[in-house]
Amino acid sequence: MACNPTRRLQDNQFLLVKNEIKFTDGTYNKEPLLSILKQKPNRKILGLFRFHLWLYNTVNKEKMEKKKEEKIKKREAWNLAHPDKTPKDTTNVTTGREKIQNIGEEPVVLDTALTHTGSKQLRIFLFKKGYFNATVKDSIQKVGKKKAEVIYSISLGEPYKIRNVADSSLDPVVLYYVNSSQAKTLLHAGDNYDADILDKERSRITTELRNNGFYFFNKNYITYSNDSNLNSHQVDIGLYINRVNENVSEQTLNGKEARNHYQYDLNNIYIQTDYNPQKLDESIATDTIYYKDYIFLATTPYERYKKDVILGTIFFKKGDRFNLGDIDYSYARISDLNIFKFNNIKFEEVSNDSSNGKHLLNAFVQLSPVAMQDVSLEPEATRNGGYAGIAGNLAYHNKNLFRGAELLEIKFKGAAENQQSITGSIVNNGSSQLFNTFEFGPEASLSFKRFFFPLSLFKTSRYFNPKTTFIASYSFQDRPDYSRSVLTGSYGFTWKTTQTQRFTLVPVEINSVRIGFISSAFQDNLNVLQNPSLDNSFKTHLITSFGRGSWEYSEQQTKHGIDFNYLKVDWDMAFKTFTNSDGFARLDFDYRHYLTFNSHNNLVFRAYAGAGQPFNGDISMPFEKSFYAGGSNDIRAWRFSTLGPGSFKNPSGVEQTGDLKLEGNIELRSELFRFIEGAVFADFGNIWTTNAASSGPNAVFHFSDFTQQVALGTGVGIRLNFNFFIFRLDGAVPLYNPSLDQPDRWVYSQQKPSSKDIIFNFGIGYPF
Repeated sequence: MACNPTRRLQDNQFLLVKNEIKFTDGTYNKEPLLSILKQKPNRKILGLFRFHLWLYNTVNKEKMEKKKEEKIKKREAWNLAHPDKTPKDTTNVTTGREKIQNIGEEPVVLDTALTHTGSKQLRIFLFKKGYFNATVKDSIQKVGKKKAEVIYSISLGEPYKIRNVADSSLDPVVLYYVNSSQAKTLLHAGDNYDADILDKERSRITTELRNNGFYFFNKNYITYSNDSNLNSHQVDIGLYINRVNENVSEQTLNGKEARNHYQYDLNNIYIQTDYNPQKLDESIATDTIYYKDYIFLATTPYERYKKDVILGTIFFKKGDRFNLGDIDYSYARISDLNIFKFNNIKFEEVSNDSSNGKHLLNAFVQLSPVAMQDVSLEPEATRNGGYAGIAGNLAYHNKNLFRGAELLEIKFKGAAENQQSITGSIVNNGSSQLFNTFEFGPEASLSFKRFFFPLSLFKTSRYFNPKTTFIASYSFQDRPDYSRSVLTGSYGFTWKTTQTQRFTLVPVEINSVRIGFISSAFQDNLNVLQNPSLDNSFKTHLITSFGRGSWEYSEQQTKHGIDFNYLKVDWDMAFKTFTNSDGFARLDFDYRHYLTFNSHNNLVFRAYAGAGQPFNGDISMPFEKSFYAGGSNDIRAWRFSTLGPGSFKNPSGVEQTGDLKLEGNIELRSELFRFIEGAVFADFGNIWTTNAASSGPNAVFHFSDFTQQVALGTGVGIRLNFNFFIFRLDGAVPLYNPSLDQPDRWVYSQQKPSSKDIIFNFGIGYPF
């Protein structure tokens, strides 16, 4: 009974389980049609079951109301017994059952009135899309006891297409700019008539005119006239741009006459970097400085920021024609400085200069600073490979070190865990310690909002939003089987050429690894494995990288709430030093497609491919630059770096790496309620080596059999989405394990599922 979604319905009520759209002629995308219907079935999580309806039905209303009455009586009694204290509220009383019911969804009971309304909505929608003669009929079909679905049968008819588009206006200057931008028009002869496209064309023309100085222009000045009295299902569209006060009733004109739209140029530009919108009296400027045709205002003579740094984010100057695009880009660049919590650019019209007839605007750039320095402590509880531990960062930030929005970040990172020795031997001389694995060290980074050598030698556009970052870090790692020190240093650049493309280039990166000690048992284990690649990883070495970089393409910022793509390409070339110099080159691709079903459900696909090639006599990639498989952001049914390479068996538990990696992921994400999300996923892939001399048996990639070495895992996850960060817990099990013997690789063909098979992964943020 608890699982029966219709158990609370009356005899004459039916649960709406589906809206179905059928076309009697032609076809159209069903998704937008279904989305406009007001009467929708209860939602399903992960596309599987109606969790929210089930949650609502679990609450017994009679018991809930009885509990509520008892709670009210208790509060009333308390108020009578304590007249001298603040009375408890007896009107807004909620119980735990009521809170559960509020999270759930009431059953969507079939309403024939809403069904008929849905038909009208569909006809209106299709009419706007050019199907002027479309008809919609609705019918109800029972699909079970107290369940029904609504079928909307649609006859589209022949759509009306655009024959001609004519632009006109009595304002010759406005008409000139509109005609000049015809190459960008969204209205084309032969396209289906679409009222939404007409509205987008109004917005496009408005933006075009505002980018050419028409500050006060808005899309309400643009009107359409449509002539569809044609026998050939064609429409002539007339686009008319009104002048100011044109087509305004005589009662509201107040003696004003229709006139052409004014173009505005920029006059004075005032910049205030200590503006406080909450304390306007304290924001009155008392200090004024003229600099490069800009006027800097301040409440004190102290200069907190270098003027040229601020001007580097302002993409308009005195004498420029007003351009909305320059204003929007200035907003984005000011925000990117990360030294202002509030920024606003406003304009005020200047009295008309009768001497030259220009129309002018004064610009006011109002900036409110954030605290320039802060210290943060970030404690963490960790669980890596089944072992508990603690970690944390103590960080200091200075966001304006040299008064040029430079960001200095100094971190001290530390972690401690209790881990079993890889060899299984007793460590620490048998002494009992809470933790036996430690890692700690400092890291410092300094970022500048400009290019340094060698990119500073080239002329680049400031629209690139350039940044140069210097990084230095030291880490000491003390594990039961070995200890080592890692020292790194690098400097690199990032810049954006468009809203969707981002580049990173690191000309020089140095990575020094010094081995402290290796336990004799662990060294014996390495000798038994006879893996040169793994053996080299535990020798002191130096890696110098030249030209590491990446290209990143993301449509997320340009396609809000709809499907979008992401692609990242990384490359690296470096030289490694033991007793002689050798090196490697590496290239990898990461592609993701985000498919949005609705505001509650989306599907994410990810494909990853990477390859590395050692050269100059080396037989393997260095450990730090090799590929791994398994872990919380990878193939989650295996622990970090324990899968592969190929079908290699890893009885020692030593972290495994490879020269080649292929991986794919599919994840269905669904909002459960409020900030809790659920996920169902499948991960597949593996790593391989390319040189038999550098690896164990069955680890080398071969086209003939690599598909038999692709691991497969699946699982479910829970995410706490707080917008600014996401806590994630995933549980996964292996379905196909290539390290097992051939008959046993399909894990559950030979054994029963067990809770011991589940690999739990805790992470911050989405896995991809």
